Amino acid sequence: MTHSIDEYAPDELHEWYREHYDKNWFDRCDSVQYLIDFYAAREKYRQRFETWFEDIRLKGRGMDLGFSTGKTLHWLLQKYPEITLDSIDFNPNVRKVIPFLKALNPRIGRLLVEDCTRLSAPDMHYDFVTALDFYEHTPRETYLRSVGEVERITRPDAYFLVYFGKGSLHEHINLCSDEQVIRDVTSCKFSFSQRRGGLLVFRRSCNGSNLIERPSPPTGSMRAF
Repeated sequence: MTHSIDEYAPDELHEWYREHYDKNWFDRCDSVQYLIDFYAAREKYRQRFETWFEDIRLKGRGMDLGFSTGKTLHWLLQKYPEITLDSIDFNPNVRKVIPFLKALNPRIGRLLVEDCTRLSAPDMHYDFVTALDFYEHTPRETYLRSVGEVERITRPDAYFLVYFGKGSLHEHINLCSDEQVIRDVTSCKFSFSQRRGGLLVFRRSCNGSNLIERPSPPTGSMRAF
């Protein structure tokens, strides 16, 4: 049996995730209470999240790419009680926890197992899109095509909020510097707005152009890939 993620073709990664990525967690998650306890035990991640989104005002309907255990969904809906969130993931195991996620957070909309390069959402449907700890799990070509899809599904002036995980983990197959992400995203109809810690904040252009606000130099060391 094949176990290395490197031996899977890009369009077969969902099979590796089904068998190996947090599989035991999805098997153990059997109730809303399990989710509540799981989120409570990850306080440092919640604090990071609060710092990132401290001065960002989100409203309307959003799409979260890669909901997995639902942490981002849960914390976004706590911070922004008026929003509605849809989300997708390519790991088939998430189907096991969708009922518990929706029971815990009634303002969750559609939760789908879907390809991030071929989203079923209509054009200009969302006021914001988040991709936190997601794109490092996808091949580079998939990530670039997905950014094009985000352009398609977002309304003018929508937020696009991106965090690329930086750790050298086995499942991180697309490590990318913040500077490269900024170049990639602003090649579509997005302007770079600000950097909040590791979170990169982009806005969808209103007039079809991508007027790039140049980022300030990063603080501390950064690995470039």
